[in-house]
Order: sequence, then C-alpha cells, then structure tokens
Amino acid sequence: MRLFDLHCDTIEELKKRGEDYLNCTTQFSLRDRDKLQKAVQVMAVFVPDDIRGPEAVQFVLDYHQYMDDQVRKTGGQAELVEKITDLDRILDEGKWAFIRSIESGAALNGDLDNINRFADLNFKMLGLVWNGANELGSGPNNDTGLTAFGKEAVKRMEQVGMIVDCSHLNDAGFEDLLNIAERPFVASHSNVRACCSHPRNLTDAQFKELVRRGGLCGLNLFSRFIDDDDNGSKDYLLRHIYHMLELGGEDVIAWGGDMDGEITCDPDLSTPYGVGRFANYLLEHGIGETAVQKIFFDNAYRFFKQQVK
Repeated sequence: MRLFDLHCDTIEELKKRGEDYLNCTTQFSLRDRDKLQKAVQVMAVFVPDDIRGPEAVQFVLDYHQYMDDQVRKTGGQAELVEKITDLDRILDEGKWAFIRSIESGAALNGDLDNINRFADLNFKMLGLVWNGANELGSGPNNDTGLTAFGKEAVKRMEQVGMIVDCSHLNDAGFEDLLNIAERPFVASHSNVRACCSHPRNLTDAQFKELVRRGGLCGLNLFSRFIDDDDNGSKDYLLRHIYHMLELGGEDVIAWGGDMDGEITCDPDLSTPYGVGRFANYLLEHGIGETAVQKIFFDNAYRFFKQQVK
C-alpha cells in the first residue's frame, strides 16, 4: 500500500497534547509506516480565524520551527521535503516524506512578499481561506468572492510554484479563481455536493473544472462532508468516489483525509493503515486496481512532481 495524503492537522494536535510523532495519541502517527510501501503526508499549519495580522505570520513561522524540531525527533523515520526533487530519494530510503502547507491565507497578513517568504521556507501549498473571511476571500460562511489582494496572491503563488488550494473557498471565490488561475489547482480535502449537500463540498461543475484543468480533489473523512445524516461511513464515501469517476475524475481523485482535524468517521478510515483496508474495500466494490492506486498515491505524486518547484 502506498499513500499520499494531501491534508492533516496533526502538527498542531501534537503541540496541544505535548506529544511527538513517535509517541502520540493522534490519528496520524509514524507507527503505521512499516505497513506502507511509500508514504507522503502533507502537514498543514492551520491558522485559526481569530488570528490575524503580524500574529498570523509569526504563528506560521513558529510552527515551521516546531515541525522541524518534531521531524528531527523521529530519528530519520521521516524527512521534510525541501525540494520536490528530494521526494523520490526520501521515499526510496524508506522514510515518511512530509510536505509543508498552510491552511488559510490569513498567514500572509495582506503582504504578497510573504508568499515568497513562505515559499523560501519550503511551504509547497497554501489554502486561500478557512471558514471565515480574510484578506484573500471568504469561506462557505458568506458569499463574497476573492478580493483584489486574493487575486494578486493567486498570481504570485503561481509565479513561485506554490500550489493554490481551494478547499473551504466559497462558490463566488471559486468562480473568481477560475477566471484568473493559469495553472492547475487543488481542493486538498473536499468531497462532492451531489452526494452530501454541505457547501464545503464541490459542485459537479466545480469538480469538472478540476478535471478539465488537471487538478486534484482530496477525499475528506469528516462525516459532515460525507453524508447529510453525519454517519461518515465508508459506504457513503464510496458514493462520492463513484460519482467523481462518473464525472471523469479518475486522474483527479486523491486522498485528503483531514486526520486530526476533529474528523469523525468509520474507524477503518481514521488512520493511515486503516486507509489500506478501505483500499481493499474499494477493490471489492468494483473500483479497478489502477484507479485505486491513482486515488491513494499516483495522482497526487504526479501532480506534485509536475507542479511544485
């Protein structure tokens, strides 16, 4: 089993609990590494909506250092990807490859130069918004689109090779993104609204744009985004996959579990190793071997190798 997961909130949970990657009670841990052939985890620094201004910038910088410290404590079991050309070496050495990302453009404090700053610190992806509004745009809690600064931020991110992540972006902001984006972008942890009506999920039209542009959509394990009854079962998540495949998404579907982001779901889905059991479940329910490999590794691996500097 190979796994490339586009989103988790583990680094902040480790700090809250006073734990480390080797000795932790989080959903994500290195305990599962020996059960996986190759493993890549995008580690998000989540900036809460109540942190703004210079404090938001410093928040990300502090977590950058904290992540470095935590990875050093793994004794070589994990390594942060500084350059995307390092990815294959890290995987071939049997290590878990960690990729830095930021969740919420509030981290920029309205300054485009912070994009360059964070890119220089090897953050490879940035989510434009979380649930509320920031200097770039708004989440699903209101209907305003990207700001003028948000549009300029997208352009700067594309210039420096930082992936634009549209998960949490509202519909108006998504339309604005379509009008300005010149490179493929991702929804790192989103499902489809046709199977669960929550506004955090993508409409069919939005998902088709990801297909057309060669983007990614990482399946989210939060039960409220899986089905309207909040069950979060693997049966309901399978419906999302069926629907995405019907929309032509075989090369777009990826894994964006959102582990340690307060997710509640089927126990088979809540750890990296549990994901392997879900992969077998997909095979048993008519998803082909090639498609399963794409969902859990190949699509995200290809995208990052092509799009990240």
